[in-house]
Amino acid sequence: MANLYVRKLSSQDLDALQTYVAAASVGPSTVRSYPGETKSICQRHLSSLNLRPLRQGSPSDFRTFLTRQTQSLIRKLSSNSALPIPESYFGVARKVVNIFLHNAYYNQFLCEHFSLWRHVESYEVPLDSKVARGIRADSRSLGLAFEPSWEWSSLRAFDASTNQRYQELARAIAESMATYRVHLDDYYYPGGFLWAFDT
Repeated sequence: MANLYVRKLSSQDLDALQTYVAAASVGPSTVRSYPGETKSICQRHLSSLNLRPLRQGSPSDFRTFLTRQTQSLIRKLSSNSALPIPESYFGVARKVVNIFLHNAYYNQFLCEHFSLWRHVESYEVPLDSKVARGIRADSRSLGLAFEPSWEWSSLRAFDASTNQRYQELARAIAESMATYRVHLDDYYYPGGFLWAFDT
């Protein structure tokens, strides 16, 4: 029985596992308020995402990878839906790519095979209203600058510059806890906080 847990997975096994993680990463609530085909388009994109470049590379290479995957998914979404405005899809595209990378990194077999641990310092925290609320509350508790204009409004209104601000705050919060921002989703998504008690 022990051999089941130590043997290497075949390429077919890994493809099936990636497809499973991709499907689990995009549920109905993940793409709420978007056209019906959004979920399946995102799942197909993530299941076919080439993770091999992540076996090596610098933080700059990872940022390029993340940007390209976000832009690729935006193109697929905007060409296959009732919302053909690319800007309206940045938030959901970046969110699902980050959720998938978070879940793939947490998966023992995908993480080991593609050396996903190499980029733990660069992974972003997936953003939605719950995570944004947690970042806002903990930023204020830690005395970090949080401008009123950064308040969360909707995923459709979320753009690259706002994402960068939230990710910078997430990094500072994570560093205050001696961890990485990719792990903040585990605290914030269930509705919790790290430092804030009165929100």
